[in-house]
Amino acid sequence: MAGQEGINIKFGAQREFQLVTTNITLDRYDTGKLLALQGGVARTACITCSLPAIADVDQGWYCTILAVSDHPHAVVATGPLMSGSFYNSGSLGMGMPGVTALTGSTNVVLSADFSDDLRGTQIQIFCDGTNWFVLGHSRGGPVRIDAP
Repeated sequence: MAGQEGINIKFGAQREFQLVTTNITLDRYDTGKLLALQGGVARTACITCSLPAIADVDQGWYCTILAVSDHPHAVVATGPLMSGSFYNSGSLGMGMPGVTALTGSTNVVLSADFSDDLRGTQIQIFCDGTNWFVLGHSRGGPVRIDAP
């Protein structure tokens, strides 16, 4: 059609995606993103993803964090604390299926066991303006929850 040159029409919605290869502190502009954590060559080359201060984000701020490498990445809140749950499917036979509750947690490590394959493990995070709420799913071993 005349006058339509250079217009790229997409079918369906795409979510903003960011590949994260170094430690990161999120801010208000990261809302809605899918953050894919890709660690380094060494198994201990993990990524730490720090949540922004609640005072710096709006009610309704959210993101999804996805492990795309086999590293025990961490998600850290400086306060207030995180609440929610983390489901372990036990699909790889590394840990029993079940739910781990997050009650007053400040740090979630995607797995405490270096033998787990963590690719595909994800955490959805939501802020109501006062608190962080977390819903996660681990495809490998159990997550480690650190309380204050």
